[in-house]
Parts: sequence; C-alpha cells; structure tokens
Amino acid sequence: MGSVTRRMHNKSFTSDSQAAILGGRNIGNEYFEADPDLAFADLDVLAFGAVAREVSTAFDLYWNSELAYPVSVLVDNPPTPEEIGRKRQQLNDFVAAQSDSVYLKALRNSDLADKIRKNQVRTSWGNAIVVYDRPEKLLHETGEKEYQLAPQLKPYVEGVRKELILFSPYFVPGEAGTAFLTGLAARGVRVRILTNSLASNDVSVVHAGYAKYRKALLRGESICTR
Repeated sequence: MGSVTRRMHNKSFTSDSQAAILGGRNIGNEYFEADPDLAFADLDVLAFGAVAREVSTAFDLYWNSELAYPVSVLVDNPPTPEEIGRKRQQLNDFVAAQSDSVYLKALRNSDLADKIRKNQVRTSWGNAIVVYDRPEKLLHETGEKEYQLAPQLKPYVEGVRKELILFSPYFVPGEAGTAFLTGLAARGVRVRILTNSLASNDVSVVHAGYAKYRKALLRGESICTR
C-alpha cells in the first residue's frame, strides 16, 4: 500500500459518546438514496454505551494527533469572520428551505423513522469491541505489521467457535485468507460472507481479484453476493 492511501478512512458518527453509527457511508447524495442516478447501499451498525465511547476515543486520537493537519495550514488565504458568517447564513437558509423537500418528507415517513418515534427499534445487547489502527502508524514502514489491524483481529477470528460473518464491499481474501476461511468451515464454524457482485461493484478490478478465489471459498462454505 502506498503512502498516499495511508490516511484516516474511518466512518463513524458519534453523539455525546453515548451512541455511535459505524459503517462504510460517506457524506454524499448517493449514500442516502438522494441521487436519482446512483445509489450505494451500505450496512450500518448503531452501538450504545461503552463501545460508543471507544469509537469517540478512536476519533479523538486522529483529530488531536500531531500528524493531522489543521485546515489553516492547507489554505493560503483563510476566510475572514465576515465570510464565515455569510457561509453559515447560506447554510442555515438552505437547511430551512429543505424542511419540506420530497427527500425529507420521505425520511420522516419512512418505516425506520416510525419505529424510532414509537420506540420499536430492535436491538441486540451483547459485548462489543472496537478495533482500529492508530495514527502513529504513519511514522513506521508499511510492512511493520504491529501497526496494522490484522494482528489485533487475529485472536478473535482464530478463536471463533460457532459463526463468522464478514461484510466487505471490496473482498479479496488472497490465498492465505481463503485457506483460513475454508479451514474454519472444515472444523464446523459457519462462515458467511456478504460482498458485492460484479454488477453492484464500482471497482471492477477489485472484483477481478476476488473472483479467482470464489470457487475455493464455495467449496468450503457458501458465499453471498448482492
């Protein structure tokens, strides 16, 4: 992996360190079914309690890191207070104008919104752990595995006894990953993988990398595509 791609790419939305939404969603119309021509379907997780505080801590590590650049460093001519005030007013005016838009009406009338209002959202309570890399990995070579996620995840996936569920839009297991997953299935672990079909993948080269492992995976355990 090159140095250009070594950036914070975590996707999270945390409220008062009490509730956190995790997933692959960027901020853009196509991620919220607001684009008439393009839509990315993402799966999100809503977490409460201690795990939300862990997500908040992970964000703060990056936000406050000495390796993070403040915007003022990247802008030659920073906006004046008057310019900032005008932009804020433009934003407020835009938000007010959207209050009765077709999109927001659809959101308010959605099944999820109705369940939230009626306190009928189903939750599954249990233990959860947030695993994330740290910003100081940028100070080390890309091959130093102790600064990667894999060593952190290894004890959990190796210790699976009943079921392993993987969600990945860009799934390329490689030979080692394929051997590991089929090995889990061979010892009785139920392995389920949700990934993109070629028709729903926006990076075809990634799907090409995954496709050559599909038969071996299918022999070991079923794989779901969408």
